[in-house]
Amino acid sequence: MVAFSLILGAQSKWMSIFFTPEGNDLRRAQRQSELSAVICKDHASQEVLCPTGSAAARNNSCSTSGCCQVPAMDGLWATPKVIVWHFVFESYFALVGELEENLLLASATLQTISTALAERLGGTGQVATQLVARPDEALHLATCLLPGGQLLIMESPSDRKDLLARSLSALKS
Repeated sequence: MVAFSLILGAQSKWMSIFFTPEGNDLRRAQRQSELSAVICKDHASQEVLCPTGSAAARNNSCSTSGCCQVPAMDGLWATPKVIVWHFVFESYFALVGELEENLLLASATLQTISTALAERLGGTGQVATQLVARPDEALHLATCLLPGGQLLIMESPSDRKDLLARSLSALKS
């Protein structure tokens, strides 16, 4: 993966971890802004296709996650990138990777991070507010679940749960 990004919707704030030298240069803020714009545009197009008040949305057939491709842009990205994102708790969780990344694994990783944060930060209603106050929680989980930007393949859900428990206990100490 190239980056993990967290975009707090209502506050229009974002934070990112870039795992490659390409992301950690003088144009980092511009990359973050571009990611935010692309993700919000993709989410808005989903909202048009499946409005939140519709019967389909109430039946959970309307997804609040997506995947989009960003072309190579002079100075921003040397090669095309793919963005996998989830919109939960009024926040966007996103992973940016190369075109050959495992998108299903990236999506599962985002789901794990958002679920763990909901459990840790006090339920679904307060997560966005807590993330503004404690962004280190999300960035720490991303660092543990994406060591050096590598997606982890875990044998079972219990392996993932054990890794999360160790990661979260490290935050307490």
